[in-house]
Amino acid sequence: MTNTDDFWKRIKHLIKIKAVTQQTALKACGISYNTFKGWVSKKYFPPLEAAYKLARYLGVSVDFLISGKGPDKAALINETSFIFWDRQAKLPLVQSKKIHLK
Repeated sequence: MTNTDDFWKRIKHLIKIKAVTQQTALKACGISYNTFKGWVSKKYFPPLEAAYKLARYLGVSVDFLISGKGPDKAALINETSFIFWDRQAKLPLVQSKKIHLK
Protein backbone atom coordinates (compact mmCIF):
# COMPACT_ATOMS: atom_id res chain seq x y z
CA MET A 1 0.00 0.00 0.00
CA THR A 2 1.33 3.41 -0.95
CA ASN A 3 1.65 6.03 1.73
CA THR A 4 -0.29 9.24 1.05
CA ASP A 5 2.32 11.23 2.98
CA ASP A 6 4.93 10.25 0.38
CA PHE A 7 2.54 11.17 -2.43
CA TRP A 8 2.01 14.67 -1.03
CA LYS A 9 5.71 15.11 -0.19
CA ARG A 10 6.55 14.38 -3.83
CA ILE A 11 3.99 16.91 -5.04
CA LYS A 12 5.23 19.60 -2.65
CA HIS A 13 8.84 18.89 -3.63
CA LEU A 14 8.05 19.12 -7.34
CA ILE A 15 6.19 22.40 -6.80
CA LYS A 16 9.33 23.77 -5.10
CA ILE A 17 11.50 22.58 -7.99
CA LYS A 18 9.17 24.30 -10.42
CA ALA A 19 9.68 27.47 -8.32
CA VAL A 20 6.00 28.34 -8.03
CA THR A 21 3.67 28.60 -5.05
CA GLN A 22 1.21 25.87 -4.18
CA GLN A 23 -1.59 28.29 -5.00
CA THR A 24 -0.17 28.94 -8.48
CA ALA A 25 0.21 25.23 -9.22
CA LEU A 26 -3.25 24.41 -7.91
CA LYS A 27 -4.89 27.25 -9.85
CA ALA A 28 -3.22 26.01 -13.04
CA CYS A 29 -4.72 22.58 -12.35
CA GLY A 30 -8.17 23.89 -11.45
CA ILE A 31 -7.92 22.72 -7.84
CA SER A 32 -8.88 24.95 -4.92
CA TYR A 33 -6.34 25.46 -2.16
CA ASN A 34 -8.89 24.42 0.49
CA THR A 35 -9.60 21.17 -1.35
CA PHE A 36 -5.86 20.48 -1.59
CA LYS A 37 -5.30 21.15 2.12
CA GLY A 38 -8.25 18.87 2.94
CA TRP A 39 -6.77 15.99 0.94
CA VAL A 40 -3.38 16.46 2.57
CA SER A 41 -4.64 16.81 6.14
CA LYS A 42 -7.07 13.88 5.86
CA LYS A 43 -4.39 11.80 4.10
CA TYR A 44 -6.55 11.21 1.03
CA PHE A 45 -5.36 10.61 -2.47
CA PRO A 46 -6.98 13.09 -4.87
CA PRO A 47 -9.43 11.90 -7.52
CA LEU A 48 -7.67 10.47 -10.57
CA GLU A 49 -8.45 13.50 -12.73
CA ALA A 50 -6.85 15.84 -10.16
CA ALA A 51 -3.80 13.57 -9.80
CA TYR A 52 -3.44 13.54 -13.59
CA LYS A 53 -3.63 17.34 -13.81
CA LEU A 54 -1.05 17.75 -11.04
CA ALA A 55 1.28 15.20 -12.62
CA ARG A 56 1.00 16.82 -16.04
CA TYR A 57 1.60 20.30 -14.63
CA LEU A 58 4.62 19.06 -12.67
CA GLY A 59 6.07 17.16 -15.63
CA VAL A 60 5.87 13.66 -14.17
CA SER A 61 3.55 10.67 -14.41
CA VAL A 62 0.81 9.79 -11.94
CA ASP A 63 2.76 6.57 -11.39
CA PHE A 64 5.76 8.63 -10.24
CA LEU A 65 3.60 10.64 -7.83
CA ILE A 66 2.21 7.44 -6.34
CA SER A 67 5.28 5.20 -6.31
CA GLY A 68 8.24 7.54 -6.62
CA LYS A 69 9.52 5.29 -9.38
CA GLY A 70 10.08 6.12 -12.99
CA PRO A 71 11.70 9.05 -14.73
CA ASP A 72 11.76 12.22 -12.67
CA LYS A 73 11.39 14.82 -15.40
CA ALA A 74 11.27 17.60 -12.82
CA ALA A 75 14.95 17.08 -12.00
CA LEU A 76 15.76 17.36 -15.69
CA ILE A 77 13.62 20.50 -15.97
CA ASN A 78 15.40 21.99 -12.95
CA GLU A 79 18.81 21.30 -14.50
CA THR A 80 17.72 22.72 -17.85
CA SER A 81 16.34 25.84 -16.16
CA PHE A 82 19.65 26.37 -14.37
CA ILE A 83 21.56 26.13 -17.65
CA PHE A 84 19.15 28.56 -19.31
CA TRP A 85 19.39 31.15 -16.52
CA ASP A 86 23.16 30.77 -16.34
CA ARG A 87 23.46 31.44 -20.08
CA GLN A 88 21.00 34.32 -19.88
CA ALA A 89 23.02 35.92 -17.08
CA LYS A 90 26.16 35.75 -19.24
CA LEU A 91 24.46 37.22 -22.31
CA PRO A 92 25.14 40.89 -21.43
CA LEU A 93 28.86 40.06 -21.16
CA VAL A 94 28.83 38.56 -24.62
CA GLN A 95 26.89 41.50 -26.03
CA SER A 96 29.16 44.09 -24.42
CA LYS A 97 32.19 42.51 -26.07
CA LYS A 98 30.34 42.47 -29.39
CA ILE A 99 31.07 38.82 -29.90
CA HIS A 100 29.15 37.43 -32.80
CA LEU A 101 27.69 34.02 -32.20
CA LYS A 102 26.98 31.90 -35.25
